[in-house]
Amino acid sequence: MTDCLHITNGDSATALMQEAGLGGELLPWRDLLHQGPIPQGLELEALSTCRADYIAALGWGDASQLQQDFKQRDQRLQAAQDYQQVVLWFEHDLYDQLQLLQLLDFFQHHPHPNLSLICTDQYLGRQSPDQLLQLRRYRQPVSRRQLELGSQAWSALRHPDPRHWQALLQAGSSALPFLNQAVLRLLQEYPSCRNGLSRSAEQALQLAAEGIEPAAELFRQSQRLESRVFMGDASFWQLLAQLLSAGALQTLNGEALLNPIDNPPKSCGAQRLRITETGRQLLRGERQWEQLYPIDHWIGGVHLQGSNLWCWDAGSQSLRKAANQA
Repeated sequence: MTDCLHITNGDSATALMQEAGLGGELLPWRDLLHQGPIPQGLELEALSTCRADYIAALGWGDASQLQQDFKQRDQRLQAAQDYQQVVLWFEHDLYDQLQLLQLLDFFQHHPHPNLSLICTDQYLGRQSPDQLLQLRRYRQPVSRRQLELGSQAWSALRHPDPRHWQALLQAGSSALPFLNQAVLRLLQEYPSCRNGLSRSAEQALQLAAEGIEPAAELFRQSQRLESRVFMGDASFWQLLAQLLSAGALQTLNGEALLNPIDNPPKSCGAQRLRITETGRQLLRGERQWEQLYPIDHWIGGVHLQGSNLWCWDAGSQSLRKAANQA
């Protein structure tokens, strides 16, 4: 039996763990669960197929390679009983908290006798090797309540009615102290009842309205507006592309927006963008996003489209059916 399996958010953290000389085997989870479908009713293998197809459709990898990567990841997780110990390493932000929920749900249904958790408000990939090793002092056995709450939250995330996810705000989450803010932050990615923009889209547009033009600076400043940074550059550039497609932003020279998957980061970041009058109308609440860009995307198990549009009311801090769907 192998000694220890360390499961963490992605490749940056596992590379740092290798550099730090952390013993055992390393498994990066790698999925951006705040984006795209996580439909109810799919077991791990089928859900991973769904996730791989979604990521491939974004142009972020070869479909067959992504399918293989997910399959190998899942096989290693399903072999967790072969390890004497399993340690989950995760951060406080939305990206990590959703991954943690998926894993807690798995271990709720496949118990491991020596499962422990290191959950910190320090970004793992930003630590020095020595600092990373020092985080081991926060390691605690995963409790029954943490498994139960993680599984409950994972089920709520995947439910087609988003009010199940919203209800977690009142459910009591002391067993997972970073969950409450993750729940709220994902709710803020629903279209605003005021103008149809997600919080991330509105932040980017507002920064452009303040005169910030380089794409890289828009990304940096958007991250500064987050108390718990979760969005990567590829997701942010996809957001910018949607704003351009809707006519809310434009590149200064009229060229197409470069994406950081297929182009050098420096070239992507140097592109300059400017808000349009349409963008300013959106910020003032004079236009609705769905009039400019059809809403058809998933948040967890909720497919936002057509007759199933929900919006986030920042004033009441709650979801409601969009006005024309009530």
